[in-house]
Order: sequence, then structure tokens, then C-alpha cells
Amino acid sequence: MRIIGIDTAAKGCSVAIVEGETLLSEVTKVSSHTHAIHLMGMIHDAMDLGGIGIHDLDGFAVTHGPGSFTGLRIGISAVKGLASALDKPAVGVSSLQVLAMQLIPCSSRTGTDLTPGKRRPSRCPGSQRISSGHR
Repeated sequence: MRIIGIDTAAKGCSVAIVEGETLLSEVTKVSSHTHAIHLMGMIHDAMDLGGIGIHDLDGFAVTHGPGSFTGLRIGISAVKGLASALDKPAVGVSSLQVLAMQLIPCSSRTGTDLTPGKRRPSRCPGSQRISSGHR
């Protein structure tokens, strides 16, 4: 399953694509400009680096805070628009939980299976339990 993750909660803006436990690409930019200027180009660059197209994605994840209100609106809006246009699942994740997950061994983590209609817990990589998602 190929998932694109987007973080716009802070001054830095990040986009990463994973397939299973493999990181396919990652793009990060720190700028004084709003994320709206860079985000769509970063998504395009991440897909180019990962060698995949937008229709090859199976789902979307986006940080929903805490963080910069404007940054969060930009990231969430982009993900909701793309997920809706592609009829793919999207899920919001806590910025704080994402940071904390770096300290927990992979074998102890659970996440959410984004397979359409299944929304069930799954094991790793690098995800936390997500109690609700938005489509």
C-alpha cells in the first residue's frame, strides 16, 4: 500500500511516500513563505523521486495539529481535495503522536489499515493508532 504523508503543522513542510515499510521518497522545505506556495510542488517532487504517479497512491495521511492554524488548513485542504478527487482514503494524525512515535520500537506500534472499507488496526511501519479518519 502506497501512502503519502503530509506535515504542514510547523514552519517546515514535509511530504513523504511509503510503500509498506519502505520509504520511497521524502521532501522537506523550511521557508518563511506560506506552505501554500510550496506544497503541491513538493507533492509532485515526492512522486517523481518515488517513481510513482498520483493514481498509484492508495491513501493519504496529514497532520491535524497541534500546529500553525494556517499551515494545518493548507495541508488538510490539499489532502481532502486530492483524496476526494481520486476517491482514496485519507486520515488525520496528531503532530505530537507522530513525534512521539520516533521513540517507540516498531514492533510495539499499531496503525490503521487504509484499505477501503476495512479501517482496521495493522502493524507498523511508523504509524500510531488512529481512532478516526476523514474522507
